[in-house]
Amino acid sequence: MVVLLVPLTFIIFSYISIIVAVLKMANAEGRYKTFSTCATQGNPDLRISLTLFYSLFPRLVNPLIYCYRTKEIKDLLYKLVKRMSSVTNL
Repeated sequence: MVVLLVPLTFIIFSYISIIVAVLKMANAEGRYKTFSTCATQGNPDLRISLTLFYSLFPRLVNPLIYCYRTKEIKDLLYKLVKRMSSVTNL
């Protein structure tokens, strides 16, 4: 999981930094050209990211769902939520 999330984090961070840098540009035409250049290169990355999300998300959530079905886990979570709500009300 870490092997997949670390590169994805770097990719997301790099795209955010590119977007911030482009938005700081004063020229609107330059911003448009830059975004159009990045958009043509970004589509394969988006497809890869979506594929990873759809292949990993169900596998990550599945144990939580089956774990929640057991009565002991439900009771434990109920007590935890009750305790957390009583602490926040103080």
